[in-house]
Amino acid sequence: MKRLNLAVYALFPLFAACSGGGTSTNVVPQAVTAPIGSQGNTGVQSEAQSEAELKPQQLYTQSSADLLYVGNVGNNSITVYHHDAQGNAAPLDVIAGSKTGISNPGQISEDPQGDLYVVSSGTGGTSPSILVFAHGANGNVAPIRKLAGPLTGFHNVRAMTVDQSTGKIFVVDNTGGEGYPASLLRFAPNATGNEAPFARGSITFWAYELASDSSGQNIIEAHITGCCSVSNAGVDTFVKQFANGTAPAEPFSIRYFSSYGVADDPTTKTYLVTSGPGGTYATGGIYRLAEKTTGAGPLAYPNPATWASAPVSVITSDTCGTQLALGYLRNIYVTHSTATFPACPSDAVYVYAHDASGNASPLRVLSGGATKLAQPYGIFEGQ
Repeated sequence: MKRLNLAVYALFPLFAACSGGGTSTNVVPQAVTAPIGSQGNTGVQSEAQSEAELKPQQLYTQSSADLLYVGNVGNNSITVYHHDAQGNAAPLDVIAGSKTGISNPGQISEDPQGDLYVVSSGTGGTSPSILVFAHGANGNVAPIRKLAGPLTGFHNVRAMTVDQSTGKIFVVDNTGGEGYPASLLRFAPNATGNEAPFARGSITFWAYELASDSSGQNIIEAHITGCCSVSNAGVDTFVKQFANGTAPAEPFSIRYFSSYGVADDPTTKTYLVTSGPGGTYATGGIYRLAEKTTGAGPLAYPNPATWASAPVSVITSDTCGTQLALGYLRNIYVTHSTATFPACPSDAVYVYAHDASGNASPLRVLSGGATKLAQPYGIFEGQ
C-alpha cells in the first residue's frame, strides 16, 4: 500500500548573476527541430491521448506515514526522512551514487502514482535532466525514466512540478541568465527520453520553484535576482493551458519580492513565499500572501516597508529559507543552505506550524551530521 506524501522541495544555491540593468522583454523561443509532442523516433502522440493513457488519480490524502524528501546539492543525494524527524536524525533512505545520475539536484515532485521526480541541474558540462525514481527507491539505483536531450529544450533547469490531476510535467528552462527571459515547458504525463514538450511559452524571468495553485488552473513561479534590479524579482502566476509558442497569460504578479520558494495552501487559498536577505532594501522572512495578490512587495525602492498589496501575515522573520513545501498537517517545511546564505548557522530543515504568524519559532529543526544534509535545496513531502 502506498504511503501518501505532500511535496516538499529543495532549494538551489544562487549561481549566475545577470549582466546589465535593462528591463527584459518576452522572447518567443525558437521552434524545436521536431514537432511539439514528438518523442524522438517513436512517433507523435497528442497531448489528450497521453493524458488519457495515464488516468491519474488524486493521491494527496495525507497520512501519518508521509515522508520528507530533501535534495542535497553538496553530495548529490536525495535523503528521505519521516515527516516529523528532528534533531540529528539519520535518514531512512538515501538515493545517491553513480547509477542515479543525480547532479546538483533542484526541485522535487511526485506523480499521481507516487514515483519521485528530481531535477538534475548538472554541473561541469553535465546536461540537465528530469530523473524519475520508483516509489520506495533507495541506494545507488538507476532512475526508471529520464527526460533529457536536445528536443526537451533543457539548458538551465532548476524548477519543475507535476500536476496532480493530469500528471503533466511543468518545467521552467532558464534559457538566458538570471533575470532574463525563460521558457515554461509543458510535457505529457510520463514523458521520457529525448521528448519535446507539447507546448513551450515565453515568460519573463527564470524560476527557482514552481507550484500549482488551489484552483488547479495556474502555475506559481518564485524567482530572485542576483544583481541589476530587484524589480526583476518576484512571484508570478501563469495559466497552465497555453498554446505552443505563445506567452502564457499572467493574471497575477508581485514584483520587488526576492523569493526562492513558493507553495500554495489550498485550505486558506494563500501563497507561502520565502524571502531571503537580498541586499540593501531586503526585508527577509516567510510570508503568507493572498492567492490573487498583485503589485509591489517589500523590497520596492525607495520605501521598502511599503507594500502595494499587504501580506495576509508574516509567518517568521527567518531569512535563511530557500525552497519550501506545505506538508503533513499543513505544516511548512523550509530548507536552509549555507551555500545559498553563508551567514546562516547550518544546513537544516525548519518546520513551522501551518498557522504560525509574527516572529514564530519553528516547531522543530532537522540538522546535524547524522542527517546527511549537505547544502539542501529541493524539498517535498510525499508518499
